[in-house]
Amino acid sequence: MTDGERKPYIRNRKQSQCGFKMPGKFQVYKDKAGEYRFRLRNDEGSIVLASEAYKQYDGVMNGVKSVKKNCGAHVEDTTVGQKLANPKYSVFLGTDKGYKYTLIAPNGEPIGFEAEHPNKSDVMAVIEEVKKCGDATIEDLTGHVAAVAPAPVAAAAAAPAAVAAAPVAAAPVAATAGVSETMIELMDMGPALEVRDPREYYGVHHLGLKTDDFQAQYQSLKEKGAEFLGEPFEPKKGIQLVFLRDPNGAIIELSQRDPEVFEEAIAKGTVDW
Repeated sequence: MTDGERKPYIRNRKQSQCGFKMPGKFQVYKDKAGEYRFRLRNDEGSIVLASEAYKQYDGVMNGVKSVKKNCGAHVEDTTVGQKLANPKYSVFLGTDKGYKYTLIAPNGEPIGFEAEHPNKSDVMAVIEEVKKCGDATIEDLTGHVAAVAPAPVAAAAAAPAAVAAAPVAAAPVAATAGVSETMIELMDMGPALEVRDPREYYGVHHLGLKTDDFQAQYQSLKEKGAEFLGEPFEPKKGIQLVFLRDPNGAIIELSQRDPEVFEEAIAKGTVDW
């Protein structure tokens, strides 16, 4: 039985009146087509929210994060003509004259839904449960192996040689480490750089700084005589990068990414930078 075909969950009325314990847990899994999905189970183990299919693992994990972030949204009841701003739970009539809901993100994209219920009150009760999922745990059933950072000593020894052999700048590749906010970024940095004593790095290759005005910061640093390692470049639509050294020789990455392009990529599950 697929998520779209599953029976609606109706909590025991007595338990609802006495209060219930949520967060429950998110389960991330692969469907029969090999695509990624997630579902939210309450403390009884029943599914109270499910997702559409995602092509990429990062996409489904971002979907889970979006539900956690937006689970406290207000409820829009379209059956009585309500129209509220995003994010929101939108309650509407289903195809079998029952009631359904969809959780909609701030950008208007749907991030979760529930099966059809015969009574509106049951849908509202389920939404109240989902609103408490901010602290829900995440169970990964996909077998996905996250990228793991190398040991500091090994990283320090390998970094200069890797940089020295780097070809022209290419698009970075990023992977999330498990379900945390940590991102590991692998990239070529352009022309070969001077190989320095690896002990200078102590496991940290470079420091990344974001800016809201890339061109202004770049020109300011250039006028002040900063040592750039190459010209600014755009490895991906919506992102600008340049590398330089600070007065102590450490490598600094200065970057700016277009928030609209990035949010669109998150919604589509296509973030790879």
